Amino acid sequence: MNLPMCVFSQRLHNQTHFSSGCTATVWVLPAHAVLPVGVNGLLQAHCAQAVLEPFSLEELLDGDPSAHLCIKNQFIHHILQMLLNSPDFADYVDCDDVHFKPPPTVHHLPYSPDHIVKQHILRTIDQEEASYEGNDKAMEGYRYEDFNSFNQMDYTYLGIAATIGSLQQASDILQWKGLHKTEMKGPFWHHLHEALHHIGEAHFWATWLAISGTSQLSQLKNKSPAKLHVLAIKLEQDAVLTQWIMFNCDVLSYIELNTAMKCSDVGCMEDMLPTLLFRFVGGGNSKYTIEVLELMHGLKPEVIKGYCWLINCSSKPDGLTPVNKGQEQNIGDIKVTYHSFGPGATFKYLHKVLPAIPTFRAL
Repeated sequence: MNLPMCVFSQRLHNQTHFSSGCTATVWVLPAHAVLPVGVNGLLQAHCAQAVLEPFSLEELLDGDPSAHLCIKNQFIHHILQMLLNSPDFADYVDCDDVHFKPPPTVHHLPYSPDHIVKQHILRTIDQEEASYEGNDKAMEGYRYEDFNSFNQMDYTYLGIAATIGSLQQASDILQWKGLHKTEMKGPFWHHLHEALHHIGEAHFWATWLAISGTSQLSQLKNKSPAKLHVLAIKLEQDAVLTQWIMFNCDVLSYIELNTAMKCSDVGCMEDMLPTLLFRFVGGGNSKYTIEVLELMHGLKPEVIKGYCWLINCSSKPDGLTPVNKGQEQNIGDIKVTYHSFGPGATFKYLHKVLPAIPTFRAL
């Protein structure tokens, strides 16, 4: 991470500059999540054996029927919720009907004060980690301390401004600039994340009209929850408009994966791995493809599932976050929320105060 080192009285040898540093966090899992002794050897033995056994192409293509059914039910639930969340359904009287209840989770992590993942922010060191050499030095620096992209839709549907339903057209209409260019800095991911939800919602509202033969969503309020559920099943299956249905299918997978992460359904996350695999293969992302294949190989031992993907630093049922995002939140607090200013904010000073950030949050 880059930190501004400010100097009030600048001289040739003492000027304001940016310094590349590195920080790390130790996540302490709850007692029930502690891995058994020898789990690393078990995983290595399983991976060594799996390398000798090629993937079954039929298994990859056909997948698990029960997993497909669970994902399909989740998709139908999202389609119904988009309709119920529309302004036209604000006064719909049967919103609590059983047909609108979310389907059961596949396997979710428990949540309570006893299941909170604690954290210890290690000292920030004056060492860049962008290069291999810098990364090795950073790891060596922490060795003696006391003490992971489907989340970004590709641009298959970018299109041009004249293409109805394209991301480019929606970006122009909503006056959201910059969505057609991928950026690593700034709030680009958050803008794209919100845009995909808004555009996906608009697509499904239009698809509801097309599949029901109505001109306004308000006309659907006369239908019973059971009939709306039947329409949602048809909407999930039928290709009303080719471009839209392709986008709808992909954005549903995106929404479901994000929902599963937020609600701790690690079982659903595992069921989504084949979808991730085919997306990376189709997008030419060979490195991510290999990572997903290796992950699918290594998932067989049940002991490595669970908190390997998600952490919950609160006792709330929707308070989970991916481990890498948790680290990004810590970096945000170091650089912005609890940032120390002035010439005294040296790395030596940061060593002292940054480990106290979890305490600052609690206060």
